[in-house]
Amino acid sequence: MGDDMHIYESAENYLEAILALSEHGAVRSIDVAQQLSVSKPSVSRAMSLLRENGYVLMDKDGFLTLTDTGLEIAQRIYERHRLLSKWLDPWLYSMLYNGILCLLVLAVNLIVLGVMQAVPALRARLFARQN
Repeated sequence: MGDDMHIYESAENYLEAILALSEHGAVRSIDVAQQLSVSKPSVSRAMSLLRENGYVLMDKDGFLTLTDTGLEIAQRIYERHRLLSKWLDPWLYSMLYNGILCLLVLAVNLIVLGVMQAVPALRARLFARQN
């Protein structure tokens, strides 16, 4: 995220988290950190940028509120995720039922394993070229 913070996916995630949490009461940075499983310093930096860009307000007690613009973006993202999950749920169930999901997980595991095995060799080649 740059200082002129455009709405990137991570910013959208923070706005959506504030929206979701606000349905259950007042929201503080620590709540957002727990919701997104990120560090408190990461949330502090993101909230600073979101405040600077007019998406979030923080009161003197540290409670977060979405501005009209932030709320509009959060609602748009929430709706997109809701529609996507509504569309994907039957599709994912069908894939799981047919065993395709198991094959995809196996393929991803094999790819990750291949990358993990290749990294030391790539690192050795890079350092060998520098010397």
